[in-house]
Amino acid sequence: MLDFRKVILAVGVAALGLVGTASAQVSCTAAVSVPSLGALRADGTTEQLPAMTLGTPTACTGNINTSTISIVLQTSLPISNVPLTGSTTGQVDAIATLVSNAVSYYAIGTASGASALSFNFTGVATGNPLTSITFSNVRVNASVVAAQTIVTATALATSGISATGGAGNVGFTQPSFQKPAFTGYTNVQACNVGANDVNAVGVVKLTEGFVSAFTQDADQVTEETNGFTTPDVPGLGAGVTNPIATAANDQGQHLALTFSNLATAGVIYYLPVQVVSGGLTLNLVASATADQTKIATGVAVGTAANAGNFGAGGAVGVAGNGGLFAFTPTSGSFTAYYAVATDNQGTIDATTAPISGNAAALGSEIILFETIANPSLVVPGAGAPTVSVASVGNTAPYYAGFAAPASPTVVTASSFDPIAAPDTTHAGTGALSTCNTTVLFPFVSNQGGYDTGIAISNASTVPTGSTTTAYGTASATSGSCNAYFYGANPPSTNPYSVGTITSGSSAVFDVQTVAPNFSGYVVVTCNFTGAHGYAFVSNGLGTGNGTSTSYLGVILGDPALAQLGVTAQ
Repeated sequence: MLDFRKVILAVGVAALGLVGTASAQVSCTAAVSVPSLGALRADGTTEQLPAMTLGTPTACTGNINTSTISIVLQTSLPISNVPLTGSTTGQVDAIATLVSNAVSYYAIGTASGASALSFNFTGVATGNPLTSITFSNVRVNASVVAAQTIVTATALATSGISATGGAGNVGFTQPSFQKPAFTGYTNVQACNVGANDVNAVGVVKLTEGFVSAFTQDADQVTEETNGFTTPDVPGLGAGVTNPIATAANDQGQHLALTFSNLATAGVIYYLPVQVVSGGLTLNLVASATADQTKIATGVAVGTAANAGNFGAGGAVGVAGNGGLFAFTPTSGSFTAYYAVATDNQGTIDATTAPISGNAAALGSEIILFETIANPSLVVPGAGAPTVSVASVGNTAPYYAGFAAPASPTVVTASSFDPIAAPDTTHAGTGALSTCNTTVLFPFVSNQGGYDTGIAISNASTVPTGSTTTAYGTASATSGSCNAYFYGANPPSTNPYSVGTITSGSSAVFDVQTVAPNFSGYVVVTCNFTGAHGYAFVSNGLGTGNGTSTSYLGVILGDPALAQLGVTAQ
């Protein structure tokens, strides 16, 4: 696979010069240079360009003949520097340094159109050669272009200097994180799960796009401090301050994980409050703009005896650096915000890939868990769970700005991790199916003298110690049933609602009343396990030569479960 970063770095730094008036005595013919092309987060709105320098000791010729020199820096992306508090001249937190005869002069940038900054140097000593001009802490909105786009800049002289250069490459955009992997765990049927069992739905693996892509609050503060050093800068003005200097603990990057196709009722979901993987620490926080302090509402879920795949060592969440956060997504989706609390700026950070799990592994994986709160109320999602990930952060004047993706990448839970080796112990899509029983009555008639009576029993109440049955794990729950008529003359309301049947009781109906003159078969669906059916078919009863017969309904498997790989009831 072509490594775009290597290709870009191999291109080298193109010439970037100045265009100015021919009358100035100082003439610069060399390019503006950068130490290396800056990697900018493609979803970032406040990305810092590397320091850009015009001139070397031999690049500019002639002596300065005016104490005022003006330069405009123009970039190919919109400027997004923060206005300085208290400035009446439109100053922003970008700075240029002019060096002449070993003396440094400073100028604060002011907006000059959407993609340009102006720098005006005053009090420059004349008669000396110009050594260099360096532009620092210039920030751009990288989200307006696609990833892997070259960023260019051009310096334009307006007075006191001339140059013969053009636009040059100063950076390139890269995704801030790689495509996430969402590995689904074993599919679960609600009624086959014990009370308070903890099941893993899936694990999300996050990997940053390049070594400095993930940033915590300290990274942003250091970047700003190093890029905009203001001591002894003339012209800053009394009462003019940099608002970034007072923004504490809320400039770090947040990663928004939106889970969809979750159950909308009967299920409680959990996520780890803190994830630590190598030098990367992600803290679950309350919102996209909350600081990086993790929430304090984590709980331990389950016990060593009922913690499902992750019960070794005790309750799930105990080893998870603060426990688990519980939520119930009434709309089928939920967005969790993880703030980058620590990171490595020199290596690629990532959460741990899916591994065979027990409590010892919980702290390094973003695992979505579930417990079945009420099997009879479970409403599954529309399909296998999915997740999409986006970078988010505070808005100006804070430097953690990100643009929401126009088309976020949605990853469906799969049976393998495309980044790491396949993990057969976690096969499945993490899908959840309902508690139900489907009963077929193959012959039902109210024609030719026949009539049929049907009884449905809710047999979810069983003797103590005998909860495991052929059709699943019995849990004494009430529920409702619907009868679907297939054949000649079905009822006008089809399905027919049998109504609520409490555990340990039965409901009956006769076809002559519900569907007169019907002949065919009936399928009854109940939203609880332990439903059983009985049909009584008669002909000519009360005539002296009537006949009758009866049979038990046939319990069917759920085709939807079969497609998910779940054994039929």
